Amino acid sequence: KPPAGAGSGEVEFHEFSAVFQPVWKPAAGGIGRLQGGVDGSQTVDGGAEPTEVQSVSAEFGPADAPSDGLTPAQVSALANGLSQTLDSLDAQLVSQVFAETLPIVGNNFADAAGAGAAQFHYLSALKTALTGSQGLASLTGPGPFTKMQVDSALGTALSSAGLGGFASLDLSDAADVKLNFSTGKNDYSPLSLPVESDLGLPNLGFTASGTAQSTLRYQFDFTAGLDGAGFYVDAAPGKSFFPIATDTKLASLDPASTLSGTSFNATDNAASPTDFAGTFYVTLNNPGGDGRLRTTGLGGDLVDATLAGFSGINLNLTRALPGSALPTIDTFLRVSHSFGAATVDPADNNATFGSVPAVSFASSVDLGTFFHQFAGPVLQTVSDVTAPFHAVLDVLTTQFGLLAKLNDATGLNVPTSLLDLLGATPQQRAVIQGLSDIAGLTQLANDFAGGAAAIQLGTLNVNGDLRVTPLADVSTVIGSAPQPPGSQNGYLGNFLNAAMALGGGNEVSFPLLTNPEVIGKLLLGQGEAEFFEYNPPALDLAL
Repeated sequence: KPPAGAGSGEVEFHEFSAVFQPVWKPAAGGIGRLQGGVDGSQTVDGGAEPTEVQSVSAEFGPADAPSDGLTPAQVSALANGLSQTLDSLDAQLVSQVFAETLPIVGNNFADAAGAGAAQFHYLSALKTALTGSQGLASLTGPGPFTKMQVDSALGTALSSAGLGGFASLDLSDAADVKLNFSTGKNDYSPLSLPVESDLGLPNLGFTASGTAQSTLRYQFDFTAGLDGAGFYVDAAPGKSFFPIATDTKLASLDPASTLSGTSFNATDNAASPTDFAGTFYVTLNNPGGDGRLRTTGLGGDLVDATLAGFSGINLNLTRALPGSALPTIDTFLRVSHSFGAATVDPADNNATFGSVPAVSFASSVDLGTFFHQFAGPVLQTVSDVTAPFHAVLDVLTTQFGLLAKLNDATGLNVPTSLLDLLGATPQQRAVIQGLSDIAGLTQLANDFAGGAAAIQLGTLNVNGDLRVTPLADVSTVIGSAPQPPGSQNGYLGNFLNAAMALGGGNEVSFPLLTNPEVIGKLLLGQGEAEFFEYNPPALDLAL
């Protein structure tokens, strides 16, 4: 444009610049479009004046494609792929991981998951967050959607859903766009579940009912992407990290329980409460074999898992029945079971699941009920049975006064009773005296007034594998021997000494106190346990 008042002129351009922004990024093999403007300057009479900005557009092919955002088509492909894959993984977690038989709760994880408990459907919540209205579905318009937009939308979606973590879009390879996720949830509410009646160990022979409380915590770090073959989740070794931590405790336990068919009152041990804490480590499979889990392979086996953790079942069992002729027996049942990378397989019988469970019984007997409900009544029964012989024994042992005086005066050692006349041996005399002394031993038992006192019977360890062998078919070994019963309580010591001295000795015994195998028989259901023995020698007198 010439100066004012001048005629026609020429313009000399010294510089110009152009700015372009992508308005459409092509899919593989497609055409994209750039739009921008040109801004320049011209020299007029030695001075520079700006030109008008000119609008310019251009098309480009795949080789020139920009990689600074996701197209709507890519967003849609990622959302659809995530939705299908997370749904399939969620279902297989229930059927292949949570269906495992576990300590305390058995397979009740699977039942709760089948009933829709949110604690077992983290992946479903993750899918809703990532693909929903605050996630990928919030990216609307012609695009492209920058890394900042995508990361922000997905981060907001996770936070709004109560899930931790973040997402990071990787556009470094236009032919393999990736979304890297680090997600988790540690604050699910504790879930109440039924206690499995056999505590998850059928061969223990224990039955109970109650309520357990389980917590679950999730972490799922993974990569999803779009390559030339479409959507995938990276399932190559080490490319995902998926631990699920769980902790289960007893919330309540019905006292009425049985062990080996014997009734007990059961309570959780307050000093060492029952607990199962473990972590499932889930790995992703790729049925296609290329290290990438694709939607076309979702009908296959998608997950494997191992379990690492420890279970400690610690119960106080009390054998005390109203009107029972047995003393009150307390047993501390301990079942310890560790898991180190144990393969999770709900379809097997758990014969090799984890270590061999260590089972022990630490037992004691209440001294008051031992005397008043057991020893006293039993000895009274013996006294009653032998009562008809007492009149005969009185005749045999009554001293003839005249002969006794003669014997004292002369020292001739003449017979002074019918027993002497019959020539009874010292052993026979001891047996007869023992029959007379039963009443005194009975009175000693009935006179106990020491109140509550526990006599420790020691610890028995189960020698066998309860994963494959019923409790009734295993043996026991002494884990720790107790102090002799008589040394644990002075009154009991006097009583046992009197019992041992009765008659010819060893006629009366209480194996319950002295033989740990007796209590083992009761606990393991291995036949009748002999708590008391009375074995008087035969008495043969020729009259």
